[in-house]
Amino acid sequence: MDHRLHRFVRQCQASPTLPPGTVQTVGDLKIRVVGNVATVSGMSHYTPAFGINATSYAFTDLYVRRGNTWRVASSRTVREATT
Repeated sequence: MDHRLHRFVRQCQASPTLPPGTVQTVGDLKIRVVGNVATVSGMSHYTPAFGINATSYAFTDLYVRRGNTWRVASSRTVREATT
């Protein structure tokens, strides 16, 4: 896989510092590259501080390579149903 895509994905996943007591993790990460198009999908699990219920989101991001850079073409996030 293209090392530039790995670096770009890591940069996209970097986020500002979370409030104290808050936890966010990303799991089930799948990266697929076909020519100049790549998809990144997975689950983001977010637990806010102060006893608020955790929330999970499924996401799929579509990237297109233009020259030597990857650009986000589309992004979709769906909140996981809670029971």
